[in-house]
Amino acid sequence: MRPANRKDAPGHPSTQVPRGDSFSMRRITIVGGGASGTLVAINLARLSTKQNPVQINLVEQHKYICRGVAYSSDKPFHLLNVPAGKIGAFPEAPDHFLHWLHSKGFTADEHSFVPRGLYGDYLRDLFEKETTSALHGKIRVFSDTASDVLIEKNVSLSLHSGSSIESDYLVLAFGNFPPPHPSVPDQSFTASPRYIRNIWQESSLCNIAPDDTVLILGTGLSMVDVVLSLKHSGHKGKIIATSTRALIPAEHALPGLCNDFAGEVLSTSSIRQLLQIIRREIKIAEASGVNWRAVIDYLRPYTQRIWQSLPEREKRRFAVHLSRWWNIARHRMPPSAAKDIESLQQRGQFEIIAGRIREITNENNRFTIRLHSNNASVNLKADVIINCIASESRYRRIESKFLQNLFARGLVCEGPLGFGFDALPNGAILDKNGLCGMKLFTLGTALKGVLWETTAIPEIRTQASELARLLLS
Repeated sequence: MRPANRKDAPGHPSTQVPRGDSFSMRRITIVGGGASGTLVAINLARLSTKQNPVQINLVEQHKYICRGVAYSSDKPFHLLNVPAGKIGAFPEAPDHFLHWLHSKGFTADEHSFVPRGLYGDYLRDLFEKETTSALHGKIRVFSDTASDVLIEKNVSLSLHSGSSIESDYLVLAFGNFPPPHPSVPDQSFTASPRYIRNIWQESSLCNIAPDDTVLILGTGLSMVDVVLSLKHSGHKGKIIATSTRALIPAEHALPGLCNDFAGEVLSTSSIRQLLQIIRREIKIAEASGVNWRAVIDYLRPYTQRIWQSLPEREKRRFAVHLSRWWNIARHRMPPSAAKDIESLQQRGQFEIIAGRIREITNENNRFTIRLHSNNASVNLKADVIINCIASESRYRRIESKFLQNLFARGLVCEGPLGFGFDALPNGAILDKNGLCGMKLFTLGTALKGVLWETTAIPEIRTQASELARLLLS
């Protein structure tokens, strides 16, 4: 164990996993069988050799293994938010998914937005192929829930069923947790069956009557999914969405190319200066006929480095004042989804209201929501409330026995700004004393505080590839 150095890179001697006999089988357990856990397993299988075999234990409680929440939808109108030519499972081959689509007889080009369920099929296909034909070792899948961890020489993972798994390394690949409840004093409304917290639970939207007035909390991509689901189910009632600023995701469009300004953004540690640079570059791009998306997309390879270089006060300033604006520009919706949203707005069936929720009451199966909007108090009535606030990323607040035990044992601590876990950029988790034992690892949403941009496939696939190499080094 040693004090952490956040600038250590994967493969640096000080962050390499402890070496054993290179011919002994590495035992690696992955908690979470969604996209991030599946990608780690796939990469481990691809990298395993006769001289460096691996036993993979994959723990997933849900039936949609390899899909997770994001890619479990079977609705054809729930589309990927990334074009098909950019979302391949491997960083060295971003068009791998597109080639897979063609091999299955689907017609698509690099700019196509295809159903998310197809990406789940793709991950499952890769998982089965790589773990059966390429794996030097074996894989075991446990349909169970992790409950506790003990670390001595090895890592012992206790499962809800009462059994345990012994391994050399443990990877926590959680994915997305349900959103937090809205911050109002009286939370009794959450007990109503007409309050829907998890939109991805099976049949969660099936009991909404066609004429119900539906209030959606949050105006991000999950809100878009819900509105599209209601539209395609033939819903006739009013749909209202509310958030603090009423900002919705921008529409995807071909961005073009902008100037090179990486050196400038990488050399500043001020959010104010970064904002000035980005605004300037957007004006320059638009003056030459290139839309603003080119500037945002240009920043993608550098955002994690920018985030890590910022002082904590600047990170906090960004999270409080600018993150909502960044999210709608960075995480966009497909053109067809934008067209449907606009059509519903023009017909008057869908409305977006800016405001802060002050109170929610429930009487006779009907909700009254009090908003503070435009310096005035506004009361809304709804038959159903659907929570589409962003996934809870403050792990200490999550009601999970496994997470509570990890924190109680001091094996993990909160990440910067309270998001996810504290860890090195390569995913090695730090304990409560800021020390790294190189036994627990993570990726994806758990690294939000460390890396910020870490929830989309282009980032997760890179983390999964580098983490697999580290574990087998």
